[in-house]
Amino acid sequence: MSYDLFFECMPGQPRPSRAALLAYFEQRPNYQVSGDQAIYENKDTGAYFILDYDESVAEELENASRLPVVADINYLRPHFFAWEGGIELAAFVRHFGLLAWSPQSERTVHLKPDDVYQDWWASSERTTLKLLRSGEVPMPRYALPTPLLDRIWRWNYGLQALQERLGESIFVPRISMLDIEGSPRSMVVWSDAIPIALPAVDYVVLYRKETQPRRLFGRRKDHDLVLKPYHECEPLIISFGTANEVPPCRLLRYVDPPASVITLFRKGKALEGKLRGIRFEEVLNEELVPQGDSLPPERAAPPDPRR
Repeated sequence: MSYDLFFECMPGQPRPSRAALLAYFEQRPNYQVSGDQAIYENKDTGAYFILDYDESVAEELENASRLPVVADINYLRPHFFAWEGGIELAAFVRHFGLLAWSPQSERTVHLKPDDVYQDWWASSERTTLKLLRSGEVPMPRYALPTPLLDRIWRWNYGLQALQERLGESIFVPRISMLDIEGSPRSMVVWSDAIPIALPAVDYVVLYRKETQPRRLFGRRKDHDLVLKPYHECEPLIISFGTANEVPPCRLLRYVDPPASVITLFRKGKALEGKLRGIRFEEVLNEELVPQGDSLPPERAAPPDPRR
């Protein structure tokens, strides 16, 4: 099931052609256009949604000003799918001089990103509760508080821009998710003690190729991994400056790795098994899922992700 948005021309605005609409999405980052469909997918954040061009849409809704375009954002996803979708769809309506109509709230609006988030949340809350109560979908396995999910999303959404500002001499990692004993935990990968912009996460995965400890016996592997809780790295990390970013991070900037950083890598115990990664689409907002045997109460307004 999905949250849908339709679009119509503002008074006095010409109706864009199919070619103009598809050309717009073809030139924007993170879109893949195929036939009458444009798929948005951000590899850094994991967010995605779909736009379909369908001539029957305007005919079914009996509205000559309505565009034959519908945007679909999935339910049972973390809130930032709707927030990021709102950013993209707000840019779309500005570009063509459009209004957005939501069949969920039966409103026509000059679209802003938080309009999509708030409308999606209200509709998602009702739909999620209905699906869970009926048993139509299994209970979500992973959930995190909205502010924490939002902090992770903001880091990943701004990753490329931060990398450009800092330059190639320092690495900006993507925050990913791991299943640690059945719970979702945030992590970044840090390779061979290279300079890094390090956000606060639950775990740091140390990738060791050049920094593997010497072995007295046995053949050295091509590489190995060390799973370090962030708090174990913190005494070293806090000796470096804090970057004025949102969210903040520590800039471990140097020409040659300090001895303390090399020691952190070489003294870690190599993982013997495999890490289990979690896709962001699997991690829902805690406020939308049951706690124990009780279902969450319906809210008058969605939680503020920036709190």
